[in-house]
Amino acid sequence: MTVSVQSADVTERSVTELLYLAVGGARSRLARVIQRYGDNPAATLLSATADDEVAGYEAHPDRIVLLHIATRPSQR
Repeated sequence: MTVSVQSADVTERSVTELLYLAVGGARSRLARVIQRYGDNPAATLLSATADDEVAGYEAHPDRIVLLHIATRPSQR
């Protein structure tokens, strides 16, 4: 199986739906997460395998912090 990984646009509906799952289904948390990815240049969001998965991380000089990960329920 080939996996395609690319930068994800936090304003795309498919990405926001996955982030919604990653934050536990809370709209207030989703809004904060979307703002974080938009405002923080160190925070990066990636999508994999035709937008069925999303992973977000924050890069620091000495470490990488995993922020969010979600897989579309139909692909689990």
